[in-house]
Amino acid sequence: MFKLAIAFLLGVTSFFLFMLYLKNTSKGRRKRNRTKKDGRKPEFKKIVVSSVLLTYFLGVVFGAYIVFKYDYSQLAPLLTFIGAPTTGAILSYCYVIRTENAIKLKQQYPAETEGYTVDINNTTV
Repeated sequence: MFKLAIAFLLGVTSFFLFMLYLKNTSKGRRKRNRTKKDGRKPEFKKIVVSSVLLTYFLGVVFGAYIVFKYDYSQLAPLLTFIGAPTTGAILSYCYVIRTENAIKLKQQYPAETEGYTVDINNTTV
C-alpha cells in the first residue's frame, strides 16, 4: 500500500511539473512572438491532450512493470485502461481540429469554398 501511495504522489507531482513546464514554455513563446500576435494564449485542447497522453504513457511504463514483474493476468485490464481514454482523447481532438480547420479554410478562401457549408452547431462539413 505504501508503494501505491508513493506511485500516486509521483504521478501527481509529475503532472504538476509538466503543467508548470508548459506554462513557462508558453510564456517564453509569448515574449518572443509579441510583435507577431499580441495576447496569444496557449491552446487549451493541446494542453489537455498532451497531459492525457503523458499520464497514460506513464501508466504504460508503471503498469508494464507491475504486469511483467508480478502478475501476467492483469495485462488485459492494463491495455484497456491505457487504450480507451487515450483513443478517446485523440479522436475528440482530431474531431475538433477538423472542424476548426474547415472554418479557417472557409474564412480564408471564400471564393473557392462557396459551395461548401460549415455547420458549427453540428460540426459537419
